[in-house]
Amino acid sequence: MFKVEFYSLGTMNTIYTLKDDTKKIVNKVIKRVEAIDDKMSIFKNDSEVSLISKNSGLHHVKVSEETFNLLVLAKKYAKLTGGMYDITIAPLSKLYNFKKDEIPTDLEIEEAKKLVDYHKLHLNKFNKNVYLTKKGMAIDLGSIAKGYAVDEAVRILKENRVKDALINFGGDVYALGDDEYGKFWNIGIQNPLKNRGVSFLNLDVENKAVVTSSVNEQFIIKDSKFYHHIINPKTGYPLDLSLLSATIIDESSTLADVLSTSSFLIGLNNATELVKKVNSRAVFIDKDQFVFSTFDVKEKA
Repeated sequence: MFKVEFYSLGTMNTIYTLKDDTKKIVNKVIKRVEAIDDKMSIFKNDSEVSLISKNSGLHHVKVSEETFNLLVLAKKYAKLTGGMYDITIAPLSKLYNFKKDEIPTDLEIEEAKKLVDYHKLHLNKFNKNVYLTKKGMAIDLGSIAKGYAVDEAVRILKENRVKDALINFGGDVYALGDDEYGKFWNIGIQNPLKNRGVSFLNLDVENKAVVTSSVNEQFIIKDSKFYHHIINPKTGYPLDLSLLSATIIDESSTLADVLSTSSFLIGLNNATELVKKVNSRAVFIDKDQFVFSTFDVKEKA
């Protein structure tokens, strides 16, 4: 057995394989993940994502094919959710400093809202040029890049004949093959009202991604009011939640990443329809702690 932990994508990541001789292969995965982070991180000044934002309202930026393809996918889901899922939300989301317990003023929110509109993200498929049409606009691929990195990790492991492994990139989990007992991986869904590591329920999973978005990931309690990190792009304020947790199970971690965020934004009924439309699976926990799923959770996910 081989296990490694490393920091990238703004989080701690773990790769666990059942074979001892996978160190070189896992190192390939790590290098690939770091290359993705170099292109898509909002925290690196020279990343492609940062360059797009820095040049908003000025001129286009030519990006790599993989960054471009993720932008295309993100824009697709922005349309499917009526603009509730919007990667141009960065000017709004950065107003909320959860580490310092800072909440923006109403005026700051109104000004930032003017800079959030996925329609103003122009993508030229012929030369892979990207342009944000209004100065001050910015994009954040945090709701999709981590899932994409997981998929790339799985691809490299499979190409190198690693059949059984567990990947956990900051809560984006992929269960490859079987566990050390030859059974399906048993993956816990985080209880949204408890400390990290406390499961609400468990799923038996094989060759699937399990991605959960939850209200307890980032939040502030100020003046007896609860502020969480899921911002409504239409109002600029934290979403009035009907859901506490959204877990997506799919062969594609990229898709699961997008759907887990989108589900919060569009609510239980619309999220259920969207998940079924794309042939994915989901487990939702609402604000009354009722569990809703699109499949029988007692079966293999």
